[in-house]
Amino acid sequence: MEVIIDKKIASFLWPLTDDEYAELEESILADGLREAIIVWQKEKNDDMIIVDGHNRYKICKKHNIQLRTRTKEFTSYDDVEIWVRKNQAGRRNSNDFQRIENALALKELLAKAAKTHHFVNVDKMERLNTRKEIAKKAEVSEGTVHKVEKILDEAPKKIVNATRKGELSINAAYNTVRPNLQKDSAKKKTALRFGGAFQITIENINGQNQIRRGRGNVAFKQSDDSQEVIDPSELIQEIKEMIEEKGMEII
Repeated sequence: MEVIIDKKIASFLWPLTDDEYAELEESILADGLREAIIVWQKEKNDDMIIVDGHNRYKICKKHNIQLRTRTKEFTSYDDVEIWVRKNQAGRRNSNDFQRIENALALKELLAKAAKTHHFVNVDKMERLNTRKEIAKKAEVSEGTVHKVEKILDEAPKKIVNATRKGELSINAAYNTVRPNLQKDSAKKKTALRFGGAFQITIENINGQNQIRRGRGNVAFKQSDDSQEVIDPSELIQEIKEMIEEKGMEII
């Protein structure tokens, strides 16, 4: 049995900066491998897949330093990814984009875990349901979460990678996709309906932008081809973001 790197698991991880890697290498050369590398064996006699400690492994192999491993139980790659993302969420040197991207990925994984119940590293009550919860998890504003969502959905890969590495700010990356958002807004109508009886309608038709007021207790966000329930407490933020994106006026 060998200790191996799995590319899929490695892709979940944030890369160290050059300075961080050099500091880790210096520490291992001075004191040896103080923290065991976490590994996962799918089956009893399978190779040991590294879950945490990829950089420590590379440094030890480079300098012929004895490895120490600790096996942890997982049921699937999704289960591994949840553990990895929760583990690195507390990393001190992460940037805002990394923390938001991490929280957004966790949202999808936790929703899947809640349906299947086949995960061993998830609290059954753990959820990230709203943008507000994601913002709290990532320690940023809801508006910043919104921008990162658009960057991940719309920006070219090189822009996403540069922002992830901290080479490009979130605002600068968002501005690269904003023209596309403004172009799309000329073709679509978005309605925020309350309790099915009242609504706020936001329209951009032939250059005419309008927001009509409404009231009620339950809010739905409806676009041309979809509808989703939203937290009423997010309504004001939703409207502010739409105004900012589309240059609208409230009438």
